[in-house]
Amino acid sequence: MSTKLETQWSFTLRKNVHMYSHDLRVVCAGAEFQIPCEDLPGSKNQIGIWPYHLEMDQQSYSTLIQSLIAWANGQNLKYQIYVTRDDCETNLGF
Repeated sequence: MSTKLETQWSFTLRKNVHMYSHDLRVVCAGAEFQIPCEDLPGSKNQIGIWPYHLEMDQQSYSTLIQSLIAWANGQNLKYQIYVTRDDCETNLGF
């Protein structure tokens, strides 16, 4: 599934490329990033996304996080987006 948002970030998710791991690719202004992504324990459509290792300026990273949230909500996914190693944005209600 591929989605392009108004922020010019383009997301492509190929599910279950290896068991519960997914291939999440993000493109913006010609730069492509692969973000670790996999199913979380629990019900269907819960995914963990770990973009914090990406090397980009803080403004671009903040825009990416907001775009990831909008994309995940648009896909009706329950998510944990790890903005740092220990902190995440989530819609799982805890």
